[in-house]
Amino acid sequence: MKEKQPFWVMDHYREFYDKEDPSTGKHINYDLVYPEGFGEGLSGAERETDYEVILRKMAERKNDPASFATYLEIAKKGILKPTAGGGFGVERMVRFLTGKKQVREVCLFPRVPGEKIVV
Repeated sequence: MKEKQPFWVMDHYREFYDKEDPSTGKHINYDLVYPEGFGEGLSGAERETDYEVILRKMAERKNDPASFATYLEIAKKGILKPTAGGGFGVERMVRFLTGKKQVREVCLFPRVPGEKIVV
């Protein structure tokens, strides 16, 4: 990647639950990406509530509806409330700012799946 500074990616095709603006077809979401392989720093989106749109987007992305049965049931009943949310990766930001190779180098209590925990 040739970018040297963090940059925003907005309105992009991502998860099935990211809402699309019905008038433009753009996705209502964002990511702040750190350059040089440091990854995503911030991420957020408005959530889709329309059952038919959710089904279409799940099919496009080859998601298994059975894995989301309860979610789909709520959406089908029309009681899925409009929401939006975002996430901030503190360790990823610290890793980017310090230039560390691994996130675990900046975590207070790093965990790696399968790694033995010493007590």
